[in-house]
Amino acid sequence: MNTNMTIERDEDGTRIICSGEFNAARAIAIEQLLGQSMTRRGQETLVLTHVTTMDITGIRLAYAWRRALELQNRNAKVVLPASGVIGNLLERTGIAKLF
Repeated sequence: MNTNMTIERDEDGTRIICSGEFNAARAIAIEQLLGQSMTRRGQETLVLTHVTTMDITGIRLAYAWRRALELQNRNAKVVLPASGVIGNLLERTGIAKLF
């Protein structure tokens, strides 16, 4: 399975909506797409609610993306899965609190 990423833009900023794998196997493609955020302006939101697999590499990529935008004095938000296996794991391990 691949990572599918859709970019939506409106007056509130840019939303990157991901589905599928968000993990080490797809890290290069994910990093390239997230890197495009550095050239845009305005608020960015990374939506991971439709991700089917996520590992520590995916978590690291999301965290680094948000931090890089914050260092540009930009508003960046990561929306994690709130339920399901991934959401429950992120909550139980405390990782959800990082976002």
